[in-house]
Amino acid sequence: MFSFRKMLRKNSFLIFVFLILMITVLFYSEKVTIKPMKTSQEAKSDHITGDMLTTGKKDYTKNFLYIVNSDQCIRDYFVQTDMFGDPENLDVLVLSYNTPCEDLKLNHVKYVFGPNTTWASGRNVAWTYAQKHLGKYLYYVFLDEDIVLKPTLPRILSKDALNKVNPNISILRQFENFLLDTRPAVGAPLRSVFDPLGISDFDECCPGEDNHDKQWNLTERIPMIRFDECFAAFHNKAIGYIMPIDVQYDAISWWGAGRYLHMKSYYYFHRQLARYTPMTVHNPQHKAYPQGIIPYVDIINNIRFKVPMSYRNSTIFMQDLKIMAGDGFSSHIHIHPLKPTFELAPINDEIVPFKYINTKRHFK
Repeated sequence: MFSFRKMLRKNSFLIFVFLILMITVLFYSEKVTIKPMKTSQEAKSDHITGDMLTTGKKDYTKNFLYIVNSDQCIRDYFVQTDMFGDPENLDVLVLSYNTPCEDLKLNHVKYVFGPNTTWASGRNVAWTYAQKHLGKYLYYVFLDEDIVLKPTLPRILSKDALNKVNPNISILRQFENFLLDTRPAVGAPLRSVFDPLGISDFDECCPGEDNHDKQWNLTERIPMIRFDECFAAFHNKAIGYIMPIDVQYDAISWWGAGRYLHMKSYYYFHRQLARYTPMTVHNPQHKAYPQGIIPYVDIINNIRFKVPMSYRNSTIFMQDLKIMAGDGFSSHIHIHPLKPTFELAPINDEIVPFKYINTKRHFK
């Protein structure tokens, strides 16, 4: 015992020096490696673009996410600088429903494989993937890969609308600018199907009124109910209320899902659905798929019984159930562009569901 204490006293100075050295090393190592904890706002700035940092108002990373249904890869038509080749402004998510795509031409184009999906379920799969993996965008633009985007024929547009057309940029960029400038809940163009010189919307709303010479003099922005589901843009404040698409009709008709999509958009956001007249979507191809008829009355009741209880007996539902049960349903959903039953909401109107559910419509 005596020898142990003697040894301890003898080495106490060395032990003291050793402890001092250890404390010094730990102090400096901590000073180098430990970083101050970021506030939540600082952490968010790591994923925010320069424009977002300057404004401090945006909560999305890019303006547009294009969500494309494709047999395999998107055509070279879309892989152009003035189409999808704009990574600063947009990203692209492609759902390949037949064969996986391995031809990756653009870094900001993401492919996912959705075998055995229908038109509607494919949209839903892509939308679910986007929510989980791609962050938030200002607008989500759904489209089919086999469409063609083109400027609307001059005979359709007013002089003011024609003067706004910019021949120096693509029609897709012009549509994007329209969305950014006006901020509709849902935006869509005019459409043509088999006749590239005609407008299918006019054939359906106003039978016999259109021909290849008629001057329509339409303004740039007009109200709509029915829009072609092959191309439509949804604001991030609206899409969460509209998606996913109801797939219960798919065994009978893929058109049922389309009717559900445009009618649900209409009931939730009504006056905030805007058609961009200077662009026309040409959709000449129609592949084999179920094309039975799903009555609009069934679609309306489906939507109606899922809205909050306080809105279920709103006049708009009651009137439309009567209209859609009769012969006038086509002229109602395909509203006459020169005689609309309601007015558009103001530009940059705040997007809120059911804001215009009690709007009075003026049936002719």
